[in-house]
Parts: sequence; C-alpha cells; structure tokens
Amino acid sequence: MSFLKNVKTAADLEQERRDALLQQLTNAVQAYLDAGAQERAYDNIFTLCTYATDPNPRFSAEGKAGVAWRGEVWETCNTILNDVLAGARPEPTKEEFIAELPALGWPV
Repeated sequence: MSFLKNVKTAADLEQERRDALLQQLTNAVQAYLDAGAQERAYDNIFTLCTYATDPNPRFSAEGKAGVAWRGEVWETCNTILNDVLAGARPEPTKEEFIAELPALGWPV
C-alpha cells in the first residue's frame, strides 16, 4: 500500500493549480510594475519607491507616485485573484489580467 503515498487527491491537485496561478500572477504583476518604473529609467519598482523621500522634488514626486501605484496594482491583483479562486469570475489570461491593472500616473 505504499504506492498510495504518491497518489494526489482532487484537493491536492486544486491546491497545486491555485499555487501555480498565484505564482503566475505574481510574476506578471512584478514584471508590470518593473516595466512601469523603467519608463523613466528606474531599475525597477523597488528603486522607484526608494525615491519617495528624496530631497529632490521631482524624484520625490515620482517615488511617491510609484508607492501609490504599487499599492493600487497589488490591491487590484488580490481582488482579481480572490474572485477567481471563489469562482466569482473566470480565470483571465495573462493579457486580460494585465489589462485590468491600474496604469502608472506619472507626476508632471
């Protein structure tokens, strides 16, 4: 009966699907955030956000915009993911998912 140890249940398979979906969406969001920051030559979203407290007004404004945008994007991501996992909506493609995320509004 030791062969049964390797048999996956429906719950195991569903958890694996959910984990894979979460990883896929997390990677897509991170790439989206990094690409947004790179529009103004920041290395990534992390680097952009570190400028929020910079004494230079332009860099500080851009950093603060990045911090706010990052929070909005992750909040939207969590809402979409929770709705998908609850069965309230179909699972979007990567392209559909990214299209639903807020755009970065750079300060003037």
